[in-house]
Order: sequence, then C-alpha cells, then structure tokens
Amino acid sequence: RPARLSRYTTRGSSASINSAFPLGTASTDKDLFGADRVFSSAADRGALESAIGSTAVTLLVTNTNDAGLGSLRQAVNDANQAPNLNRIHFAIGSTCGPRLIDLQTPLPQILAPVIVDGYTQPGAARNTATSGNDGTLCIVLQQPPGSFANSAFVVTAGADEDASLKVDGIGFSNFLLGAITLGGGNGHS
Repeated sequence: RPARLSRYTTRGSSASINSAFPLGTASTDKDLFGADRVFSSAADRGALESAIGSTAVTLLVTNTNDAGLGSLRQAVNDANQAPNLNRIHFAIGSTCGPRLIDLQTPLPQILAPVIVDGYTQPGAARNTATSGNDGTLCIVLQQPPGSFANSAFVVTAGADEDASLKVDGIGFSNFLLGAITLGGGNGHS
C-alpha cells in the first residue's frame, strides 16, 4: 500500500521559519505542494513553506503605461515599500500581444526582494524544447531610440544586502548597457 503524504507544517515558534536562503527561479521557488517558497524575508527550511509572518503580496501590472495605477513602475515602487519578497505579475489584456512597455524615464532602483515574472502574462510560455526554442515572451520593456537608461532594472552597488531581483519571461529592447545591472544585493537570477 503506498505511503500517504501528509501536510506537516511548522509552528510559529519553529527555528526553521524564514531561516533558509531562496534559491532557483520564479518557477522553482515552490515547496513540496507547490506553494510559493518565500513568504517572508527568507524561505523556511524543510519541504513545506509556512505563511507565518507573511506580508508578501502579488503586485499586478494591468497596462503598458509608463506610470500610474496598474503600471510596472507603480508595481516596482510598491515592491520597494515592502520588506518581504513580493512578486510582480502581468495581466495586460487576455492575450500575448506582445505587450510593449515603453519606459519614458528609468524605473526605480530595486531596493527590496522582488520577482518579476513575465510568464504570468496570458499567452506566455516557457521553453520546453530540448533543442531550439518553443517559448513565448509576451512582455517587452523598451525605451525610445536615443534615450536615457543604461538598463531597465538596476540594483546599485550601495543596495542593501536584502535587495534581490529575479526576472523571468521578459524581453528587453534598446537599453544602452544591458537589460539588467546588478551592483549590490544578493540572490539575483
């Protein structure tokens, strides 16, 4: 007879809560039952993640505007205000597009742990081909030709050790230096 898998979760006083370092990407930061692996300042040790002490939220980008409610810029600002890991997801319409986000000014620097997951946009798909690429990127960050920014996302050298940036499923166009500049923080991917 097969063994039954039970949900033994940690208690609030456990030393394993928020004591591990988050590893992997937005698609692999999951526990044994598929829950998001980081709810607070760090992942729990063990096979399951508890929501004890969680203030993490999912911030939703709903338009391609450069600023304002529902914009990527607003989501980054909101993530910077929260001490725990936050996730930025996309729901710009119900199809892929692709959705072009024209940045008129540099995005705010990353100050807190955040995962920006472009694969959450409807129609996006990860590459599953063993040879070649069958993935679909639906979110593209771009700036007008001859513009300002070296990079779309920046974690400066002076960033706090807790600042962490994980980006997945995003395309980039026309940045002078590169898509992402990492100078400080840790745990980036």
